[in-house]
Amino acid sequence: MLPPGGCPVRWTIIGLGFLTACVEDKGFPSSTQGLVTTNGTAVLSIEVDASMTSFLVTGVASELLAIDSIRDGDGETILQWDDWYTQPTYLTAAVWPLATDLALNWPVRAEDVPLSPGIWEVEFSSVSTKGVYLDGVKIEATTQAKSDADLTGGTVKVVIAYAEGVDEDVEVVSAVEDAVERWREVWGPVGLSVSERYATTDIPANLPYVGDGHSDFEDLSDQVGSDEVLVIVGETIRSEEVYYGVSGNIPGSLISTPRSAVTIGWLANSGLDGSFSPDDIRLMGETMAHEVSHYAGLFHPVETTFELWDAVSDTVNCEDQLSCEHHLGDNLMFPYPVCSTFSCTPQDQLTEIQAGIAHRYTGTQ
Repeated sequence: MLPPGGCPVRWTIIGLGFLTACVEDKGFPSSTQGLVTTNGTAVLSIEVDASMTSFLVTGVASELLAIDSIRDGDGETILQWDDWYTQPTYLTAAVWPLATDLALNWPVRAEDVPLSPGIWEVEFSSVSTKGVYLDGVKIEATTQAKSDADLTGGTVKVVIAYAEGVDEDVEVVSAVEDAVERWREVWGPVGLSVSERYATTDIPANLPYVGDGHSDFEDLSDQVGSDEVLVIVGETIRSEEVYYGVSGNIPGSLISTPRSAVTIGWLANSGLDGSFSPDDIRLMGETMAHEVSHYAGLFHPVETTFELWDAVSDTVNCEDQLSCEHHLGDNLMFPYPVCSTFSCTPQDQLTEIQAGIAHRYTGTQ
């Protein structure tokens, strides 16, 4: 099982009452407070000092959540939900009411308004499945910040956790370890590195779809450090062999929520024969790098409809399969492997802006 750890006590404010919360302190200056929505929205105030370069806000509630706006220390609105909600370019999933938890990292890109000293405000909204704003919904909001002005080098700490019985398959374990080396090769040229540790769990090897959220992911993520990303290796995802990997959110949270994980289905990555060839291992390493890059805030440069793109100016906004595979097929974040009968194109390229988004993620240290 994942090793338990001790942690200091923090205070959580919910309305006018107080609760204690035990969260492992890994060096992030973090603060947690509960909010009660008024007229469907609630404002989280964040005190930003001169050393802070990014913050990650996680919200958890009983109803669907989204981010309405961000205001800087001067009270200027620097992000408004409807500027991105229906756009064909994706900046953050936090503006969409997709689940009862959300994560927002700011800034996302170099061109976004940087942090400056003062009281910043993040406005949440809680809505029904019909899109109606709700009143009186309690939101648990956690802020984590980092102070690292060097955006040319950084490390993401991960816990690679094997689902039940997977660690007993020597071939799979060997393939996973070799795939992590491929992951390092992919990230290395843009100054990103991965620091991994391994664990075993009793979660079933047929993993749930993490994007839908599940209590198993919340329970497991509660056992890792507040500066670690949980990567679970199972046999399949949703009982299907078509899922190479799935990220819980874009970006992902560093605290425990039902979507705080990345999942990898080893059977899909092993190919039709279920045995790992060197190309299969390369593909699994690129899948790991791809999904954790989603968790760090990266979208696909183009979606498979060829009508939606990332909010990144140095990836081509192509509009058909042939053009997109030609211009972007070797990009790490391309939405699917580009394969011929005999081999798949190595997908190991990240643009400068894509790399910058991953470096600005609060979990990249």
